[in-house]
Amino acid sequence: MRSPFLRKKDIAELERKIPGFRSDGQMPVRKPIIRVDDLDVVYFAGKNNEARALDGINLEIFPEEYVIFFGPSGSGKSTLLNIIAGLEIPSRGRVIVDGQDLSELVSNDLARFHRKKTGMIFQTYNLIPTLNVLYNVIVPLIFERIRSNERKDKGRYLLKKLGIDPFETRLPQELSGGQQQRVGIARALINNPPILLADEATGNLDSEAARNVLEIFNILNLNDKKTIVSVTHNPEHLSYADRIFFMKDGKIIKVEVNHERKKIRGENDEGGIKKERTELDLLLQAYPDLSSMQMQVMLAPFKAKMLVAYLLSNFEYEEIQKMEEVITNRLLGRISEEDLINQLDFPIEEGGVGLNKNTALKFSRIIEEVVAKADFIQQETPLIKENQTDPVRATVSGIRIMLLEAFKGELSLDQVEALDKGIEYRIYSKISKKEFREFLDRPLEKGGAGLNKKSARNLARKLELIMLVKFGT
Repeated sequence: MRSPFLRKKDIAELERKIPGFRSDGQMPVRKPIIRVDDLDVVYFAGKNNEARALDGINLEIFPEEYVIFFGPSGSGKSTLLNIIAGLEIPSRGRVIVDGQDLSELVSNDLARFHRKKTGMIFQTYNLIPTLNVLYNVIVPLIFERIRSNERKDKGRYLLKKLGIDPFETRLPQELSGGQQQRVGIARALINNPPILLADEATGNLDSEAARNVLEIFNILNLNDKKTIVSVTHNPEHLSYADRIFFMKDGKIIKVEVNHERKKIRGENDEGGIKKERTELDLLLQAYPDLSSMQMQVMLAPFKAKMLVAYLLSNFEYEEIQKMEEVITNRLLGRISEEDLINQLDFPIEEGGVGLNKNTALKFSRIIEEVVAKADFIQQETPLIKENQTDPVRATVSGIRIMLLEAFKGELSLDQVEALDKGIEYRIYSKISKKEFREFLDRPLEKGGAGLNKKSARNLARKLELIMLVKFGT
């Protein structure tokens, strides 16, 4: 219902002046200009060298806010900024900037987004050394089909506004660091984007030049209504921000509101940091760890039989029997790796297995890999029991890393989670070896892991060997 005290033209004027004003008397809803939902960035997903740059990031940034991502080097702050800028693609999650879901933008749309929605300011300035100051600033306008004179007028206006108009004909290398960064700011502003993204913008500047750049950001935020998103590891810069997102190890660990800043902000200033536990997390927590030294010793002869079956195709019974004996002794640590190679290589009449040297070395490498995994598991098991609140997840993760050691492809995070789930089901005998292989080969959208047939067969076979080492089953 409309207010009886306002005329139609009064309502129209309020709607024009106040974003979100509603004539039915309801409070305006403040919408974020940047929203990040459940964002993960993982490199080499699922492998031994997996690197998690961002882990479950959720945040909202509102129009005209000045926010800072703060943390040590390697905390993920620059990666997060690049994701918001559309310069990197996340492994999982969604980023919406000024109403646009970045995952839905094709190349041309993304280029338009870069020109219209965000201006990027870099630590190293990224100016073109062969162009003078004015042309460095107006380069982005070339793609907007704006006439040359109009481009130069806009560029000169910004240079004057930033106090560097006397240097418009100079090359970048003829300027100080602070002056070069002002050129970078002017270039970021040339298309009048609503958002400015600054990645360690003062990192190469002395304290005076850095303070000048920060004051420019402050004015652009307060007077020009620009949303500023800045990355820094310098605590002296935090007083400029409305909110500070503290980052560590790819996570937002704390959000602070700067109540001392003069700019008054509305609701939702605390942000929305959340990280719900996945179904996989809850499922894996339900089981105890099963490994024990006694089981390893008792089952060593049986494991030796299985390893021999894996290694051999056509060997005489006497050779197989001798090989089982040699491998059993190696698994139990009774002989060294060198002894293993010698006994595999020696003729049967001299007490060996009778393999040639190359085959003996090949088999030895496979056996030593299994021995190494057994040693690793025995060392890790007590640590898992003492220190891990979720031992089964640690067990599954360790097995998955072993499984992917020689895997050459790349896995998505969804594939890694599916693989972990399949490993857990297999090691606890919820599915058979055949069902596990079929699960690996099944597409993700049909509830599988989305691997090809060859990879599925190889990984399924390797898991059976790993299960021998860990569980003896």
